[in-house]
Amino acid sequence: MRFRKPSHIWIPFLMNIFLTSSIILLVVSLGFSIGTKLDVANNENLSTFWGISLFILINIALASTFTLIIGVLTNNFMKPVNKLIEATNEVAKGDFSIRLDENTHPPDIHNMNASFNKMVKELSSIETLRNDFIINVSHEFKTPIAAIEGYATLLQDNSLTEEERMEYTKIILDSSRQISSLSGNILKLSKLETQEIIPDKKYFSLDEQLRQSLLLLETQWSKKNIDIDMDLKSINYYGSEDLLMQVWLNIFSNAIKFTPNDGLIVTR
Repeated sequence: MRFRKPSHIWIPFLMNIFLTSSIILLVVSLGFSIGTKLDVANNENLSTFWGISLFILINIALASTFTLIIGVLTNNFMKPVNKLIEATNEVAKGDFSIRLDENTHPPDIHNMNASFNKMVKELSSIETLRNDFIINVSHEFKTPIAAIEGYATLLQDNSLTEEERMEYTKIILDSSRQISSLSGNILKLSKLETQEIIPDKKYFSLDEQLRQSLLLLETQWSKKNIDIDMDLKSINYYGSEDLLMQVWLNIFSNAIKFTPNDGLIVTR
């Protein structure tokens, strides 16, 4: 990204130089005008006048030089600040590709730019995770919704046997529960993120929880004829039992989904 040059900052300095030059010309012109009217024999008065005039001119020149130096230093400082302001505005608009030059001096400007780049990188990662989460959630909802729609359509066939109707109805109920579970999990994550709920923590058997989570998914891995190889040590864990169960269900669901038929899932 290219930033605009703050050229307007030089206007006060150019005006200062112009005014200083005008004052010097005015003093010199006034000096010549007064000097010609003074008595030439009165050298003392003339010398005093030119001494005062020279003192005024020197002070004006020094003040102008000092002002110009301050202006240049201020301009050099404001350049990176203006770039930071513009970059921050771009990030606020959703552009996380903005980066500031870290090869700058003094060290304070370098640290400021480095901190800004680190912040934008973290924000970009969070945005990527958010987009991935939305895609994954959309996919998770799509599967049970498609199942409900498909089997509800099949139930309209009057030639179905009672056994087939019961089977299709069970699939619809299971898919509905899956959607309800997904909605509940998203709500829990949202509340945890905003710290609206504090999970209850306690000691529980972690190995037993892993076995229970696989049993809950038995219908899924049985359909694909997947073998489960589980050899777990007895472990007591302190944490949120309900939330961790959701984690295991999500992990094992993905493992089953991406394991081919007649495959093997190993848990240690």
